[in-house]
Amino acid sequence: MFPTPLKSEASWYELAYFAERAGVSIEHICATVEAATQVARQSTSAHKGGNYQPVLPYENDLDAVIGALRDDGFDLEIKDVQWNESQHPRDDDGRFTNGGSHLYRGALADARIDRTYIVHPTIPPAQYSPPLREMTADQALDEVLKKGRELRELAVQRQVQDAKKGLSKEKLKAAKELLSALQQQVTSNEAEKDSLRRRMEAVGKEVQRQGAIERAELKDIATLRQILYVHSPAELNVRFDTIPGKNMQPLTSNHLTEAALTGSEEIRRLVSEHLYIGDIYFERETRPDTRSNYEYGGRVKLTDEVGTRIVVHEFGHALEDLNPTVRQKVLDFRTKRTRGEGFLSLQSTNSAFRPDEVYKKDRFLDAYMGKFYIGSDDTEILSMGLEYFHSDPLTLAEGDPEYFKFIYDLVRGK
Repeated sequence: MFPTPLKSEASWYELAYFAERAGVSIEHICATVEAATQVARQSTSAHKGGNYQPVLPYENDLDAVIGALRDDGFDLEIKDVQWNESQHPRDDDGRFTNGGSHLYRGALADARIDRTYIVHPTIPPAQYSPPLREMTADQALDEVLKKGRELRELAVQRQVQDAKKGLSKEKLKAAKELLSALQQQVTSNEAEKDSLRRRMEAVGKEVQRQGAIERAELKDIATLRQILYVHSPAELNVRFDTIPGKNMQPLTSNHLTEAALTGSEEIRRLVSEHLYIGDIYFERETRPDTRSNYEYGGRVKLTDEVGTRIVVHEFGHALEDLNPTVRQKVLDFRTKRTRGEGFLSLQSTNSAFRPDEVYKKDRFLDAYMGKFYIGSDDTEILSMGLEYFHSDPLTLAEGDPEYFKFIYDLVRGK
């Protein structure tokens, strides 16, 4: 039923899934894929080992794509549309919401887990706007510092207004707890009920206002992150199937799948195509009292509470594991920075760490950056650097410019 040149049935669901996420028509996705495939064929030699294998449909397979998806019950309304940016709203991270999609929202909720077992995160050109020019590490550092300090000043002003207008987060939490207790005590006294209702409405408004402040903070971080995006995004092979002979637990929720895909998209934007990564397998971590982690061979194991930040972090381990050149540069950097330092216990910095976890202090912003794995040359240098690039680039730029510039150049293959 699924025509060539597709490698598997999963590619059809991949196509539909990204059409849904980006809010674009199937035609637009197909045209994008065809253009990307042509470019990829011309630059196959840039991918280590020449193992780039396009598996998405060609533009002339459009009728077959539509037919196959409709046969499987997807409610598709295919139109000849022109891209209109204003009709496709973005969230605070700059990703598209559901506006304008021609695919029934939520139709793939189960299919993306049970049937999509190989996914290449594909960002349509209209969704990903690469920088007009590739800055040097020094230029990027200066830009993040300049823009970040401007945004921080605005954030301080928001906090001042916050203090003048309402409750702090701590007071808000205490107020909600108090109101909850009062609500349980109120019985049939109508006056007390009315008073309590008004107070709860006031707290509800405060909750909404605090939410707006937090969204503004996230938007500020996203603005800085865009400065760090590469001109030519990496090629990723993100997989949800299992490796023969390995005991792997599949992702069991849309939340985990969404986090894996969103993190993959973010890595594509932060890491250049010049760095070969290889296949990345996502699976669920089921061992009790175990953090999300990376296992040799491209296996990223996620716990149920994971978010995009953690996925980005674990991708750093994958890149270090699967690219020997990156690994050596990271080791050289850590050696230079920690020379002469003695081992210290990570548990002394946070009781959540195990007694056998150690680090070397140096001047790292976070002790975990200097972690050493006994009996292994694995590091946290790249994973923590990417995490800061994603979540708090200004702190890294201000607190450790050398580290910032090292990661910036490293993910560009320099």
